[in-house]
Amino acid sequence: MIELLHVRKVFNSGRPNEFVAVNDIGCSIDFHKVTVLKGPSGSGKTTLLSIIGCMSRPTSGRIFLSGNEITSLPERFLTEIRRKTFGFIFQQFHLINTDFHTDKQALLSAKRVRGDHLGAIFKRL
Repeated sequence: MIELLHVRKVFNSGRPNEFVAVNDIGCSIDFHKVTVLKGPSGSGKTTLLSIIGCMSRPTSGRIFLSGNEITSLPERFLTEIRRKTFGFIFQQFHLINTDFHTDKQALLSAKRVRGDHLGAIFKRL
């Protein structure tokens, strides 16, 4: 279970352009359950997901994973948690050029990025 207690994320804190992206969020999210975060553009959904997934830290509040507080863990521990616990599909996918002219170009790019052995597929194209 992931638990959030009074989580808040502020960008540019103390500056004239201060922006509160997440304000006093508290919730519990069960493992192996589908959870939907719904709201208009700019409402803080992506920011909240990046905090839950240990990609960024909250400005204040506490985060628990399986009953253990992870809010202030060192980065090396958060990296391990991300590796073993979470999977990410990013909104902005910049790893592969999506302006392909042929399927063969797409597969060649995928092979470079992933290191797959796609020889059999290339022979069929």
